[in-house]
Order: sequence, then structure tokens, then C-alpha cells
Amino acid sequence: MDKCPQCKAPWYKEGPSNDGTKTRGGTVRVVWYFPIAPRVHRLFACAKIAKLLRWHGEERKKDVMMRHSADGLDWRTVNTMFYKNIGGEVRHLWVALTTDGMNPFDQVRSNHST
Repeated sequence: MDKCPQCKAPWYKEGPSNDGTKTRGGTVRVVWYFPIAPRVHRLFACAKIAKLLRWHGEERKKDVMMRHSADGLDWRTVNTMFYKNIGGEVRHLWVALTTDGMNPFDQVRSNHST
């Protein structure tokens, strides 16, 4: 297939060849998939890194001071909502999706950046 079946957008770039005809180039967009489970297993395989990953549940000071994002109200709210489901296990990791420099409003000259 050369086009998306729903929106009919091309999946490949078209480029000129030496004889003047159009040739199919590389893909227009690429989606990278990184399986997370093997990465987490490798992180916990190292004792030093595993200790750092458990820090928020084992060694963090629990008082009224805000020293880490785990001390925040949002973290505590989510933690109380799902604490029973995860059994209070400190080895559970919080996974976040982050972007750097994404512009959600699609304005090239905008000063806004997420």
C-alpha cells in the first residue's frame, strides 16, 4: 500500500530519479516502539540502580516539606486511588510520557513550547 486507506495521505516520499520519472523514497513518518518490560528488568538487575528506583518508597523523608514530586498533592492523590491495586509495592514504577519542544498549536513562529 502506498497511501493510508482512511485519509489517503502518502506513506512514502516521492523523489525524482535520473531519468526524470518519480521514484519512491523513504517513509514520510516513522514510529519507534521501545518495549518497556525488558528495560525495566535490566534496570532492576543492577543493585545500585534498583536501590535508586525504590528510593521514593523506602528512604524518602515523609513530612510536610516538598522535596520531591512524590511529596506533591497530585502524587498522593493518585497513590491513594491506586495503592490497593498495586499492593503498596515500592518496586512499581511510575511511567510518564515526555516531549521536548513539542508545539501543540502547530504554529512555527509561536513562542509557546511544551
